Amino acid sequence: MDIATQHHLIDRILTHLDQRSTDAGGEERYVPIGDYLDPQLYAAEVEAAHRSRPLIVGHASQLAEPGDFLTDEIAGTPVLLVRDAAGAVRCHVNVCRHRGFRLVDRPAGAGLREMICGYHAWTYDPTGELRHIPDQKRCFPGVDRSARGLLPMSAWVDQGFIWVDPATAPSVWPVPRARVSAELDPRLLAELASYDFAEDSYYGGKVIDGAFNWKLGVEAFLEVYHFQILHPAMKNYVFAPEVALIDHFGDDIRLVAPKKEITVLAGTPREQWRLRPRVTVVYFLFPATFLFVEKRHASVLQIRPTGVETSRALTFHFARTDGLHRLAALDRNIGGFLQALDEDLAACESIQAGLRSGQEQLLFGRNENALHAFRDTLARRVAAAAGRADVGAAVG
Repeated sequence: MDIATQHHLIDRILTHLDQRSTDAGGEERYVPIGDYLDPQLYAAEVEAAHRSRPLIVGHASQLAEPGDFLTDEIAGTPVLLVRDAAGAVRCHVNVCRHRGFRLVDRPAGAGLREMICGYHAWTYDPTGELRHIPDQKRCFPGVDRSARGLLPMSAWVDQGFIWVDPATAPSVWPVPRARVSAELDPRLLAELASYDFAEDSYYGGKVIDGAFNWKLGVEAFLEVYHFQILHPAMKNYVFAPEVALIDHFGDDIRLVAPKKEITVLAGTPREQWRLRPRVTVVYFLFPATFLFVEKRHASVLQIRPTGVETSRALTFHFARTDGLHRLAALDRNIGGFLQALDEDLAACESIQAGLRSGQEQLLFGRNENALHAFRDTLARRVAAAAGRADVGAAVG
C-alpha cells in the first residue's frame, strides 16, 4: 500500500476516533430468513458466485518445487494441484478416468512423480497424461490413452497465491492469469502487489466444518460491531471499539480495523506514519475469501458452501522471514485469530439454529454497510446468471 493511501486512511481513522464515529451509509436493511434456508436460492448462489470467479487455494510456497502438491474441493469438484517437472502448476479433477475413484487423498505433500489409482492402478503423470492401464491389450484394446488423461482446470500463481478458475471448461486449459486482472479492480491488484506476498512462506492451516449457511459465515467477518461482545478472551482489547473503514473495489472490499495504539500517530510527524503495524487490514474477495494482513504475517480465510445449512471454513497463514524468527509471537497471534474464528463460527451456528424460531427477518445496520454491499453484489450476480440461463433456454 503506497504512503499516500496509508496517510489518507490514518487521517480517516483519527477523525473517527475524535468524533466517536465510523464508516456507515445507507439505511437499515431487512433480510428474509428464507435467504439462509432456500435450497433453490442456495443452488443459484453456488452456480453464480462460487463457480464464476478465480479462487485462491493456497500460498505459492506450497508448490515451490516439482512434485509438490495440494488437494482441495472446489464447488463440489475434487481437485489436485501439482507442480510438474517443467515447473508448471497444474490443476486436475482428482478422479480417475476409469471408474471415478479419487486419485490422491492426502491434503498436501512433496515428491509426487505419478498418481496411481488405488482401485485398479491406472497411472497418470503430473501433467495429467494417462501413462499406464494394467492389462490394456486384453481389457481395453480400444482405449486411446492420450484421450483419457485427467480432466484439467486452469491454475496459476499470481500475487504470491495459487489460483484456480472453477469456471474453466474441463476441455480448455490453461486460462491466462489475466483472468484475475479481468475480475479484480486494478487499484486492488496494485495494493495486493505492494505487500510482496510471494516473499512469504506458508505457516500451516486449519479446516472447520460448521452447521451454517455460507452467507452467515461471510457476514460475520464484514463488520467489527461484534468484536468486544463476542470475543471476551481479548482481555487487553487491542482494537478501537466499533471503528472500521470500508472501501469498495468493484465487487471486493477493503476493511481496516484500527488498533488503539494508532492514536500515538496524532503526536508524531506525518512522514513517520505507517498503517500496517497499527491496524488489521482485511481484503474481502467476493464471494467468500478474506485476507487478513497483520504486522508480520497474513491469514487467508474462505467460507466454502457444502450444503444449504452447512459450510466449511478453510484458513491458512504465511509470514515473512522476520515473522518466522519470532515463532512464539507468531504462534500467539495466530492462536488468537483461531480462537476468535471458533467464536465467530459458533455464533454462525447459533444464528442458523435460530432461524426457524418464528421471526421473519434479520437486520443489517448502517454501520454494517459492507454486508449491504456483499448482498447487492450477490443478488446482481445471481440475477445475471439467471438471465443467461433464460437466454440459453430460449435459444435451445
